[in-house]
Amino acid sequence: MTRALKQYYFCYFAAVGLIEPFLTLYWRQLGLSGFQIGILYSLTPAAGIVAPWVLGYLADRSRRQWELLLVTSLVSALLFAVLALPSGFWPIFALIVPYAVVKTPLLPFVNSLTFAHLAHDRGAYGRLRVWGSVGYILTAVVLGSAMKRADAVVIFLGSALAYIGCTVTALRMRPGAGQRIDTGPAGIVRQDLAAFRPLIPFFVGCLIVTASGGALRNFFGIDLMAKGGSMGLVGLSWAIGVTAEVLVMLRGPRLLARFGARGLLLAGCLATVLRWTLYAALTDPLLIVAVSPLHALTFASFYLGSMDYLEQRTPAALRTTGQGLFSAVTFGVGHTLGNLLSGWLFEPLGMSRLYLLNAILAVIGTAVLGLTMAQAREVVGDPRAARVGDAGP
Repeated sequence: MTRALKQYYFCYFAAVGLIEPFLTLYWRQLGLSGFQIGILYSLTPAAGIVAPWVLGYLADRSRRQWELLLVTSLVSALLFAVLALPSGFWPIFALIVPYAVVKTPLLPFVNSLTFAHLAHDRGAYGRLRVWGSVGYILTAVVLGSAMKRADAVVIFLGSALAYIGCTVTALRMRPGAGQRIDTGPAGIVRQDLAAFRPLIPFFVGCLIVTASGGALRNFFGIDLMAKGGSMGLVGLSWAIGVTAEVLVMLRGPRLLARFGARGLLLAGCLATVLRWTLYAALTDPLLIVAVSPLHALTFASFYLGSMDYLEQRTPAALRTTGQGLFSAVTFGVGHTLGNLLSGWLFEPLGMSRLYLLNAILAVIGTAVLGLTMAQAREVVGDPRAARVGDAGP
């Protein structure tokens, strides 16, 4: 199972390595406006708010959880390949919607499967997830450097092949007789949401911080090219950031043991503020690329810290539900709002002011998380005594 999980992460993020750096550049080449790009790029995280719950619930009712993983992986490949054909906003919109619906359950499902497989070795998550970073680096650098401009064949067919790799890998995850795969997010339909009320401030803080990345997600490549960069430099910049992310992921258990979930989470938040501020001030493409290693903190440190903080405060019976909630709030609501806001303000404000606005949002999110975790420590003392839904004073 360990090898299959590594391969799934590798293939999944190999697709992301083509989509994230280059898709908005391709749409800009087609003549789409910043607001249209913001709308299109918000559809996948918007689907992530609802689709995992609905598809997971249907899979539980039909008892065909493994088939769900296979079908959604394969359909994601087919739909993304077809996305190479349209050139107008509405045809692209019409294809992105079903793609977003079938693609969004994939990562929450595999994350839940990973944590179940790791059992008590929670720090080992980074050692598996790092293979996703490796896949991302290879596609972003190798294929990005080969393009003079955003190429539809490379972006769409390359990503489709990576999703096919996910499908083939999923074949090796078939459960044994009588074994049930937990589809994860569906559990939220049947669990008592009131049990998660103590974590609402934590979710809100994470939402604001992740929303602040809208300018980066939507327009980083477009901005770098406008300042004199190249396609290769765009791919290199993302790859440097993800390489730094890999180093943090590999040392995840040691970093968690030394600094704790709170330390990693707050380091990620503060680095996010610094990163957006530097992007607002810099105009030289090479200096902008030099900021990329901060991704090690703004994503990897933030992600590992928040996941571990959530694991500490969620009992075993609700951990899958907690993972689904975290994914829906941060990568769903947070990315949707951030992408829409950045798309709306991209042309009126320009990138420098937009990055400054994102930095302000990150400051607010950091303050919310800092106060939340400080209050939790004062009230609880030992963080592992404060799991959501646990009995006790």
